[in-house]
Amino acid sequence: PYLIALVAASVLSPQLLTSDFLRYAFYVQNVTGQANTLDYFPIAWSLSVEEWFYILFPLACFGLVPILPEGQARPWIIGATFVAAITLFRTLAPATDHWGNDIRRVVLFRMDAIGYGFLLHLALERVRLRPFLAWLALIVTTLLALVLTQRLANVGTDHTIETAFPFYIGSLGAAAIAAFLTLDLQGRAAAAALFLGRISYSVY
Repeated sequence: PYLIALVAASVLSPQLLTSDFLRYAFYVQNVTGQANTLDYFPIAWSLSVEEWFYILFPLACFGLVPILPEGQARPWIIGATFVAAITLFRTLAPATDHWGNDIRRVVLFRMDAIGYGFLLHLALERVRLRPFLAWLALIVTTLLALVLTQRLANVGTDHTIETAFPFYIGSLGAAAIAAFLTLDLQGRAAAAALFLGRISYSVY
């Protein structure tokens, strides 16, 4: 689906088989910064983040497993180390007036978002969710995200909120997953949710 959409956008642009097209095709247009001359398929930025996570996180696992003791803590240490490294890269990056392109949509600075998903998976395997607390967390993180993002949109450049953005958006995503897991959908509702989950990324 990605390649079909990319080819269609490239024909319409027209950018088919240009260097920008090839960078999109191999998910390298935003690895360390925006490399394309014309960012005509901007939605691809998040796909690049995911694809590179699927490559680099397993490599991190292979590198860390031999030096870490066996036990239930090992996956937590690997996940936390990966997230901390990406967070450090982003924190040390110089402030920029073009934060969206220079930081928010750059692979090197955003792979921790999926690392949080890995840590959430580990947590949900061990913790029995209390519906009230899960939904309260979702309400609180939603309100926080709305207020901070609205302020960021109005101000234009607020380095403090920009720095906090990956944390509060990640918290919102984690809270949403945890809250909806407490619904324990069955029957047609579960089938509908599963269907939407399977097609959502292709539609995106």
